[in-house]
Amino acid sequence: MNKKKLITQAFIDSLPILAAYFPLGLVWGVLWTQAGLPPLWGIAYSLCIYAGAVQFIALAALTSGTSIAALLISVVPVALRNCFYTTTALSRLPEKWLLRLHAAFGLVDANFAIIQSKPEELARNPWYHLSLTICVQIYWVGGTAIGIFSGSHLPAGINTLDFALPALLAVLALGQVQKAGYKSAAVAALAAGIAYLIAGSSWMIPALVLSTVAALPRRAHA
Repeated sequence: MNKKKLITQAFIDSLPILAAYFPLGLVWGVLWTQAGLPPLWGIAYSLCIYAGAVQFIALAALTSGTSIAALLISVVPVALRNCFYTTTALSRLPEKWLLRLHAAFGLVDANFAIIQSKPEELARNPWYHLSLTICVQIYWVGGTAIGIFSGSHLPAGINTLDFALPALLAVLALGQVQKAGYKSAAVAALAAGIAYLIAGSSWMIPALVLSTVAALPRRAHA
């Protein structure tokens, strides 16, 4: 597949993410502006941090006067899941170290699901992977920028777009289940249930750990 086809394929594969990340970025930008924070700092924050859940948590903390220590306690467990994404998808990242660093930085939930669903050779192709990552970043940061500069003209309390990200992740998860098989999905669901019973609202990291440990024997025999 030539360069043009790889870029086109990455763009087409990224379109479902546009439907979720752009409106969520828009909401975050509006909330940033309505909190009275500097517009350019909001764009820079979204460009450099590039982590939707962390950004929403951090914004809520900034507007409520939460201490730095409390903020770190809140965001670090959420951000740690990206470490699991990187280690799991290591063989699907580009080989050149600079491209690999950028791919690891841009490996958010939706990117991870997409590259895991693709053949390994395609997923780690530099043109495909870089194009996919840049497209998703444009959707998020572009939504943020538009939200920031239009936020002062919109009413406070935008709640109608909350469904976008859960809907996207549900569709991507279904694709993963169909590829990996229902046994793997059952193991992941069981791990999540056990983690929730043990850790309550802080269930995400224990669930990732349990799922990874449970998947090791299957991977060893693959």
